[in-house]
Amino acid sequence: MPTMKAAERERRNAQVLALWLSGATHRAIAAAVGLRSHRSVGNIVVAALGDSGARRELLTGEAFAVWQERTERLFRAHWQLALDGNHRSAELCRKLLANMALVYGLHQEIRGVATQLDAVEAETVPEGGDTDEDGLDLLARMRMDHARALGGVGKSSRLYGPQVGQGTAPPGGRSHVQAQSAGTR
Repeated sequence: MPTMKAAERERRNAQVLALWLSGATHRAIAAAVGLRSHRSVGNIVVAALGDSGARRELLTGEAFAVWQERTERLFRAHWQLALDGNHRSAELCRKLLANMALVYGLHQEIRGVATQLDAVEAETVPEGGDTDEDGLDLLARMRMDHARALGGVGKSSRLYGPQVGQGTAPPGGRSHVQAQSAGTR
C-alpha cells in the first residue's frame, strides 16, 4: 500500500474528526475513510482532540469572559429599574443572581451555624423523677446554673424574682401568696 502524504493524512484526519463529532460509530468512520481498523479511528480522534486542547481552553476562557460581560451589563441595566419597583426587572435580576451564584459555586449550602433546634442540647430527666440529689427539680437546677453563669451566688430568686411560695410581703401587709394560704387553712 502506498504511503499517504501529509496533506492527505490531514484531510483524512479532519474527516474522521468531523464524522466522530457528528455521532458516527468508529466502525462506520473506518469504512467511510478507508481505514483497516476501527481502533485507528479512536487514535486519530484522541490525537486531534489532544492537539486542540490549548485552543479549546482559550476559547472556553474567552466564552466565559463574554458571558460575564453580557450578564453584568444586563444586570446593571435592570438593577435600578428593579429598585424602582419594576417587578419584571426584579425577577430578571433575581434569576441573574441565582445563575451567577450557580456558576461561581456560591449555591452550596453552608452548614456550621447553630439553628434554634440544635443550639442547645436537651438535658435528660433523671430516672428517679424531676429531682436530683439536692432535691431540686430540673427547672430550679437550670435556673441556679444560669444564675451562677451570670455571676449570681446561687440563689436564682435574685435574678428571676420570687418563686411560687416565696412571695414578698408588700410594706405593711401580706403578699397574695400568704393571703391565699391563710384563706385555705
